[in-house]
Amino acid sequence: MLANSSTQAVGTPLIPALLSLLIATTVALAFAAYTGLRGRRKPHLVCVSISVLLFLLTVFAAELLGRAYIFQPAALAVHLWFAHAATVALLATAVTGMIRLQKGTAVRAHRGSVIAFAILLLLAVGTGGFMLQSGVPRAAEGHAPQKAPAMDAALRRDPTR
Repeated sequence: MLANSSTQAVGTPLIPALLSLLIATTVALAFAAYTGLRGRRKPHLVCVSISVLLFLLTVFAAELLGRAYIFQPAALAVHLWFAHAATVALLATAVTGMIRLQKGTAVRAHRGSVIAFAILLLLAVGTGGFMLQSGVPRAAEGHAPQKAPAMDAALRRDPTR
């Protein structure tokens, strides 16, 4: 995560990695949805397993990238709410999927949790992209840290910082 030169932002190499993981996760989720809707259980379970693994790797990469940037506090709070809610919806999807697999019930609950997960995930990705565009990379090691312009005003209003 260190910079190659004083002009390159710390964490910049993570952006292509995060985008690649987002694309791979999206493709895996699309295959999981397709196989699930077609009732192809074994391929669905394989696609779901791959999707969850890619989702976790994407979250890890996003966390690493997030540590390399300074974000507006309000934008970060909104993004994290959607990201955490998407993770909870993923857990609900897993639970309802297991019930569906074992008992053959919970079809509506499973589909509802899948839809909730998809919507929340899209909102988390959207707010994450917005944050990345409006965030300021932390300075390379040995340089003074930078502040986002909107954060300067917020820090001036908050005497505790």
